[in-house]
Amino acid sequence: MEKNKQHPFDFLNMKPKDALNVFHHAMVVTNIENPADIIYSTEGAIKAYRSNDLEIPQNAALYSLFQQWYQSLELSNPAYKVYDSPVYLAEAFACWSIYSRRYLLEIDKGKSLPPDGIVKHLGQVRSVVDLGCGIGFSTAALTQLFPEAKVVGTNVPNSDQTKIAKLIADPYDTGENYFEMVASPNYIEKPVDFVFASEYFEHFDRPIEHLFEVLEELNPSNLLLANTFTSPSIGHFDIYKHKSTEHSGREISRMFNKALKDQSYEKIKTTLWNNRPTYWKKM
Repeated sequence: MEKNKQHPFDFLNMKPKDALNVFHHAMVVTNIENPADIIYSTEGAIKAYRSNDLEIPQNAALYSLFQQWYQSLELSNPAYKVYDSPVYLAEAFACWSIYSRRYLLEIDKGKSLPPDGIVKHLGQVRSVVDLGCGIGFSTAALTQLFPEAKVVGTNVPNSDQTKIAKLIADPYDTGENYFEMVASPNYIEKPVDFVFASEYFEHFDRPIEHLFEVLEELNPSNLLLANTFTSPSIGHFDIYKHKSTEHSGREISRMFNKALKDQSYEKIKTTLWNNRPTYWKKM
């Protein structure tokens, strides 16, 4: 089916307060429990992350998941069930609102990403992958940035996030999907022109091994990666592993960059703060 180039919502320029209405509607349609409570937690999560204070009262439900996750890490038994909590949707929305949305706008405007923006730099883009696409807002925005490309988002199958993302792909049940959803990168035809991964690799206790899997399965020409290995968050690890050794987030970040260079990727310098996200091009 030929992709309709005009999505009914403008996720690239949509303000978070308007996106909240779309998010709430998607939860109601997909029968997510207590959508109003999740919206309340979402607003709390946004305030908490912006103020760097996760313990604000409005964020109580999400902070409880945060504590549950890190207590499980202390027992060396990661509580992956936190992803099954409907409240985790608040984290997914806050992540898009504060981080991914900003990265996508940078791609579009080209103020900080060389030369004159990634879109112009890449030329013709036929395939785009949004790794760990969350609720689909970033994936929908990528279809706007690359209207001629096949855009695919990856996420856990049958999860609430995936249900919402599929609804975002076809909000009016017209049968016209603006992007596809798959469970794993190994279901995607390679090579891929552009990979977008916002707050993704931190959710793997062996991120470098997973990076190698992604590179082998997709063989991307270009990647835009936003990794926060040193930032505490639900699903992030305090200690990461590579082969048979353990490493801090700071150490794994350096090793992650070296792994990309060893795989013939060059980091393209940007004027973004702390060069985040990082733009990598295969040489």
